[in-house]
Amino acid sequence: MLSKRRFIGIASASLVLGIGLWMSLYFTAAPTARPGDMPNARIDQVAPHTIVSPRPLAQAADLTGSVRRLIDAANQGDAQSAYQASVLLEQCWIVDFMAGPSTDRTENAEVSATQTDFTRQQSALRAQCKNIPAAIRADRFRLVHIAAQAHIPGAANAFARIGPPAGVDALQTQPDDPGVSTWKQEAENFLKEAASSGDLESMNALSSSYQMGLYTQRDPLAALTYAYAYARRQQMLNDSPISPGYARLLDTLSRGLSAEQQRLAQERGSTIAAASPLPRP
Repeated sequence: MLSKRRFIGIASASLVLGIGLWMSLYFTAAPTARPGDMPNARIDQVAPHTIVSPRPLAQAADLTGSVRRLIDAANQGDAQSAYQASVLLEQCWIVDFMAGPSTDRTENAEVSATQTDFTRQQSALRAQCKNIPAAIRADRFRLVHIAAQAHIPGAANAFARIGPPAGVDALQTQPDDPGVSTWKQEAENFLKEAASSGDLESMNALSSSYQMGLYTQRDPLAALTYAYAYARRQQMLNDSPISPGYARLLDTLSRGLSAEQQRLAQERGSTIAAASPLPRP
């Protein structure tokens, strides 16, 4: 059975291999805008698909107030604010998940003196997250759904990453539950729409899901198709050949498929990659 930790590790796979350790995306200092330096700790300036690191969040004076303001804006129809709020709330979920019950303790001076920056960042963020009511933290499902419906960049991947409201375990324990089935169909649709808009993370997520049956049915042809879409889009963006590592992944995904199926995957992948214009330099 697919465990919760295993699902989380797979569902936001790395852009290169499709099965990377996703949590590193959250705990790398972002070079873009810092919410702690902005009025009301807003993150409006963060570039699409940028994951906000806990370091600036830990510097925000009032994380709970910032989340509430974003939710208020979301309830007034601001889908971008809905996405921003869901990102902040998801980070709270992440640091709690990573900490586990054994680290929920008061830290003394000796422990603090030996902490790494990484651990201190988590501790600072966790302390702020504890002030956010449980009902607000659970609202991340509704908020990311609003953002994904509005095609906010990054929201499709966040929707798939967060999982259904019943919890990621429900994908295994309640696969035929109507709510879970609806969520899986929406996740697939949101990711396909984002992939058609040139989003590399969505192409990668779909390839991984079709390969392993995360929130879609297993489909080797579709897995290879979106892997080719990702590779071709990278070529278009960087004007460079496919890396040897990714070429090996394509070879792996091609196994078991006929020559005609492989040709079809390349053709469809190229169409998906070229469906949206390249960003201006």
